[in-house]
Amino acid sequence: MKNVKNCIEELSWHDIRTEVKAVNPKLTAIIDDISPDSSYKIFKASYAFGEEMLKEGHLQVPTDSGILAPLHSAHISKDIQDSLSYNLGTNPVSVILQGSAEIFIIQDEYPVSLYGLIPPGKILSTWKVLSEDPSLSPIFRWNMSSGARSLFMLPKISKATAHKRIAKELGLQQEPPKNLLEHWEIFKEIANHPGFGEHWACIIAFFNNKWFEHMNDPAFKDFKLYLLETAWNASNYWRHQLIWNLVFSVIQIDRGLKTSSYIHNRVKYILNMAVGAFSGYAPAIDDTAGPISRLQSLYASVYNLPYTPNIMQPYTFSEKSDRSVYFSFALPGTLEFSNKPRSDSSKLDDLVLTQSYIKKYLNGLTDEHLRIEGTSFSKLQETVDFNFYHTEFEKLTGIKNPEDLVIEDKYFNVDKKELFPAKSAFLRGCVRISKKSKT
Repeated sequence: MKNVKNCIEELSWHDIRTEVKAVNPKLTAIIDDISPDSSYKIFKASYAFGEEMLKEGHLQVPTDSGILAPLHSAHISKDIQDSLSYNLGTNPVSVILQGSAEIFIIQDEYPVSLYGLIPPGKILSTWKVLSEDPSLSPIFRWNMSSGARSLFMLPKISKATAHKRIAKELGLQQEPPKNLLEHWEIFKEIANHPGFGEHWACIIAFFNNKWFEHMNDPAFKDFKLYLLETAWNASNYWRHQLIWNLVFSVIQIDRGLKTSSYIHNRVKYILNMAVGAFSGYAPAIDDTAGPISRLQSLYASVYNLPYTPNIMQPYTFSEKSDRSVYFSFALPGTLEFSNKPRSDSSKLDDLVLTQSYIKKYLNGLTDEHLRIEGTSFSKLQETVDFNFYHTEFEKLTGIKNPEDLVIEDKYFNVDKKELFPAKSAFLRGCVRISKKSKT
């Protein structure tokens, strides 16, 4: 590929099959059986960290000069436009080959993650090409970033004198961040500075329109079946969302839970996180979400951060993993938007109420008359632990000291308690979801 941070090239299946096989061998074997000719194009695109690959529902394509432009811009060749415009309103059917991406919307100037972090090998945007009636597929205003958009340092990095050291080192323009979600803007500027010393990219393969013009041909039977199975599995929760919303409403009525929708939405979101339907946050342990290691090194050596430079990234909980996932009242983290009612309640008050309501919902999910036995929700009390953290832990029972996380979660990778930012804004009103110990 061209030696620019953002670029795109037109390839045949033969040109790219080895890269696809490395991340998705099953799809590779299916396409090999088709033996597509050179008219079946794949456009291999590289996006620098933090670039918006999809912006308000519009695909952004690298130009020859390395800048991004909307697909139907005059700066994009007619061949690319004709090849990739079949899935308007989202990106073309594609596979991530390297790095990652995050799909999100902007609500009240903050990003809200829709599907968490999308790793290599994942095939995207199949629903529309599989639908016989696309009239219920809105374009909407979603975005997709190269690497994680919901990315921030757990310790505070807003100290003016320390920030100036980083700014001077790399000639940065960004002011010190005012909140956690402004960290990403700084990370993006740092990662794309010529002096950063590392080029991180999300590399993605876009299938052209020809792949979907003969989906009913016998030769494409396994290809179509693979796309259908992938879409079916990915939509598991969404197909049943209406029922689960009804279940939660019944529990709310049965148990007399009359608090604000603000708390209810957060409790439901946390329970959905616990079954792996929605993503939360976890400490990054590799460079999948972005140039994590290099950023950590700079903040340790140039900013002189007095804490272990843990960076938090989107993460989806799974019982198959020993990793915990976190929800914080410091972030706008739900898919149902509701304003916090005007009151004097603090994050601690909200956390205590959330703790109480999670227990009540968990008890409600075991009610036999709901007929949800055997589902992930009905087994939450047996399989998942919910723990609650706040710096004012000593005031209330059941609220834990954030310093306990040094021992409880090895993925923070902290050797000594004094190196852990226990007073981080993220941890002042935080819920941890973890797999229940069998001992």
